[in-house]
Amino acid sequence: MNTVLVLNTWPWYKRLPVKWAILAFTVFAVCFPYPRLAYRHLQHWRNPNALIEPKAPALQPWVEELRPSLPADLPPREALQRVEGFVYKKVPYEWDWNTWGLSDYLPTVAEVIEMGKEDCDGRAVVAASLLENFGFKAQIVTDFAHVWVKTDKGEAMGLDGARPSSPPTRACKCSGTL
Repeated sequence: MNTVLVLNTWPWYKRLPVKWAILAFTVFAVCFPYPRLAYRHLQHWRNPNALIEPKAPALQPWVEELRPSLPADLPPREALQRVEGFVYKKVPYEWDWNTWGLSDYLPTVAEVIEMGKEDCDGRAVVAASLLENFGFKAQIVTDFAHVWVKTDKGEAMGLDGARPSSPPTRACKCSGTL
């Protein structure tokens, strides 16, 4: 208690940075209570495309399950829609707070499959990995409100199936709300 009283005797220009630092630390500690996962999350966001793992062992059963519905003569747009529908069916939407205990977490393919549920970023990682497995060149893209997959033949996992080119004004198909 004595420390707080001493802090209040300082001039405002010295108190303000200390109070902001305390606030920032508190917000970070509440939003990311697990430091190990918070660190991994920040590392994953340094290069989200590194999380695309078409040969991940955990993904292979899903690849084999999806393969019959993606014949070689299937138009690319239809293939994108089938992969998107498959991911939505296999990975139900759940907030990161409920899944990981963090306000946000960008998982690996194996983590998504292990947990069995994820929000749009985890679903996009799985979809991109599946698409790469089937010959698409995929990358993860975001507008900081939603995460989706861009390929050389179109996009998947977007808002209402459309490319988000501006801040979203529609409901996010991945969760029903935005």
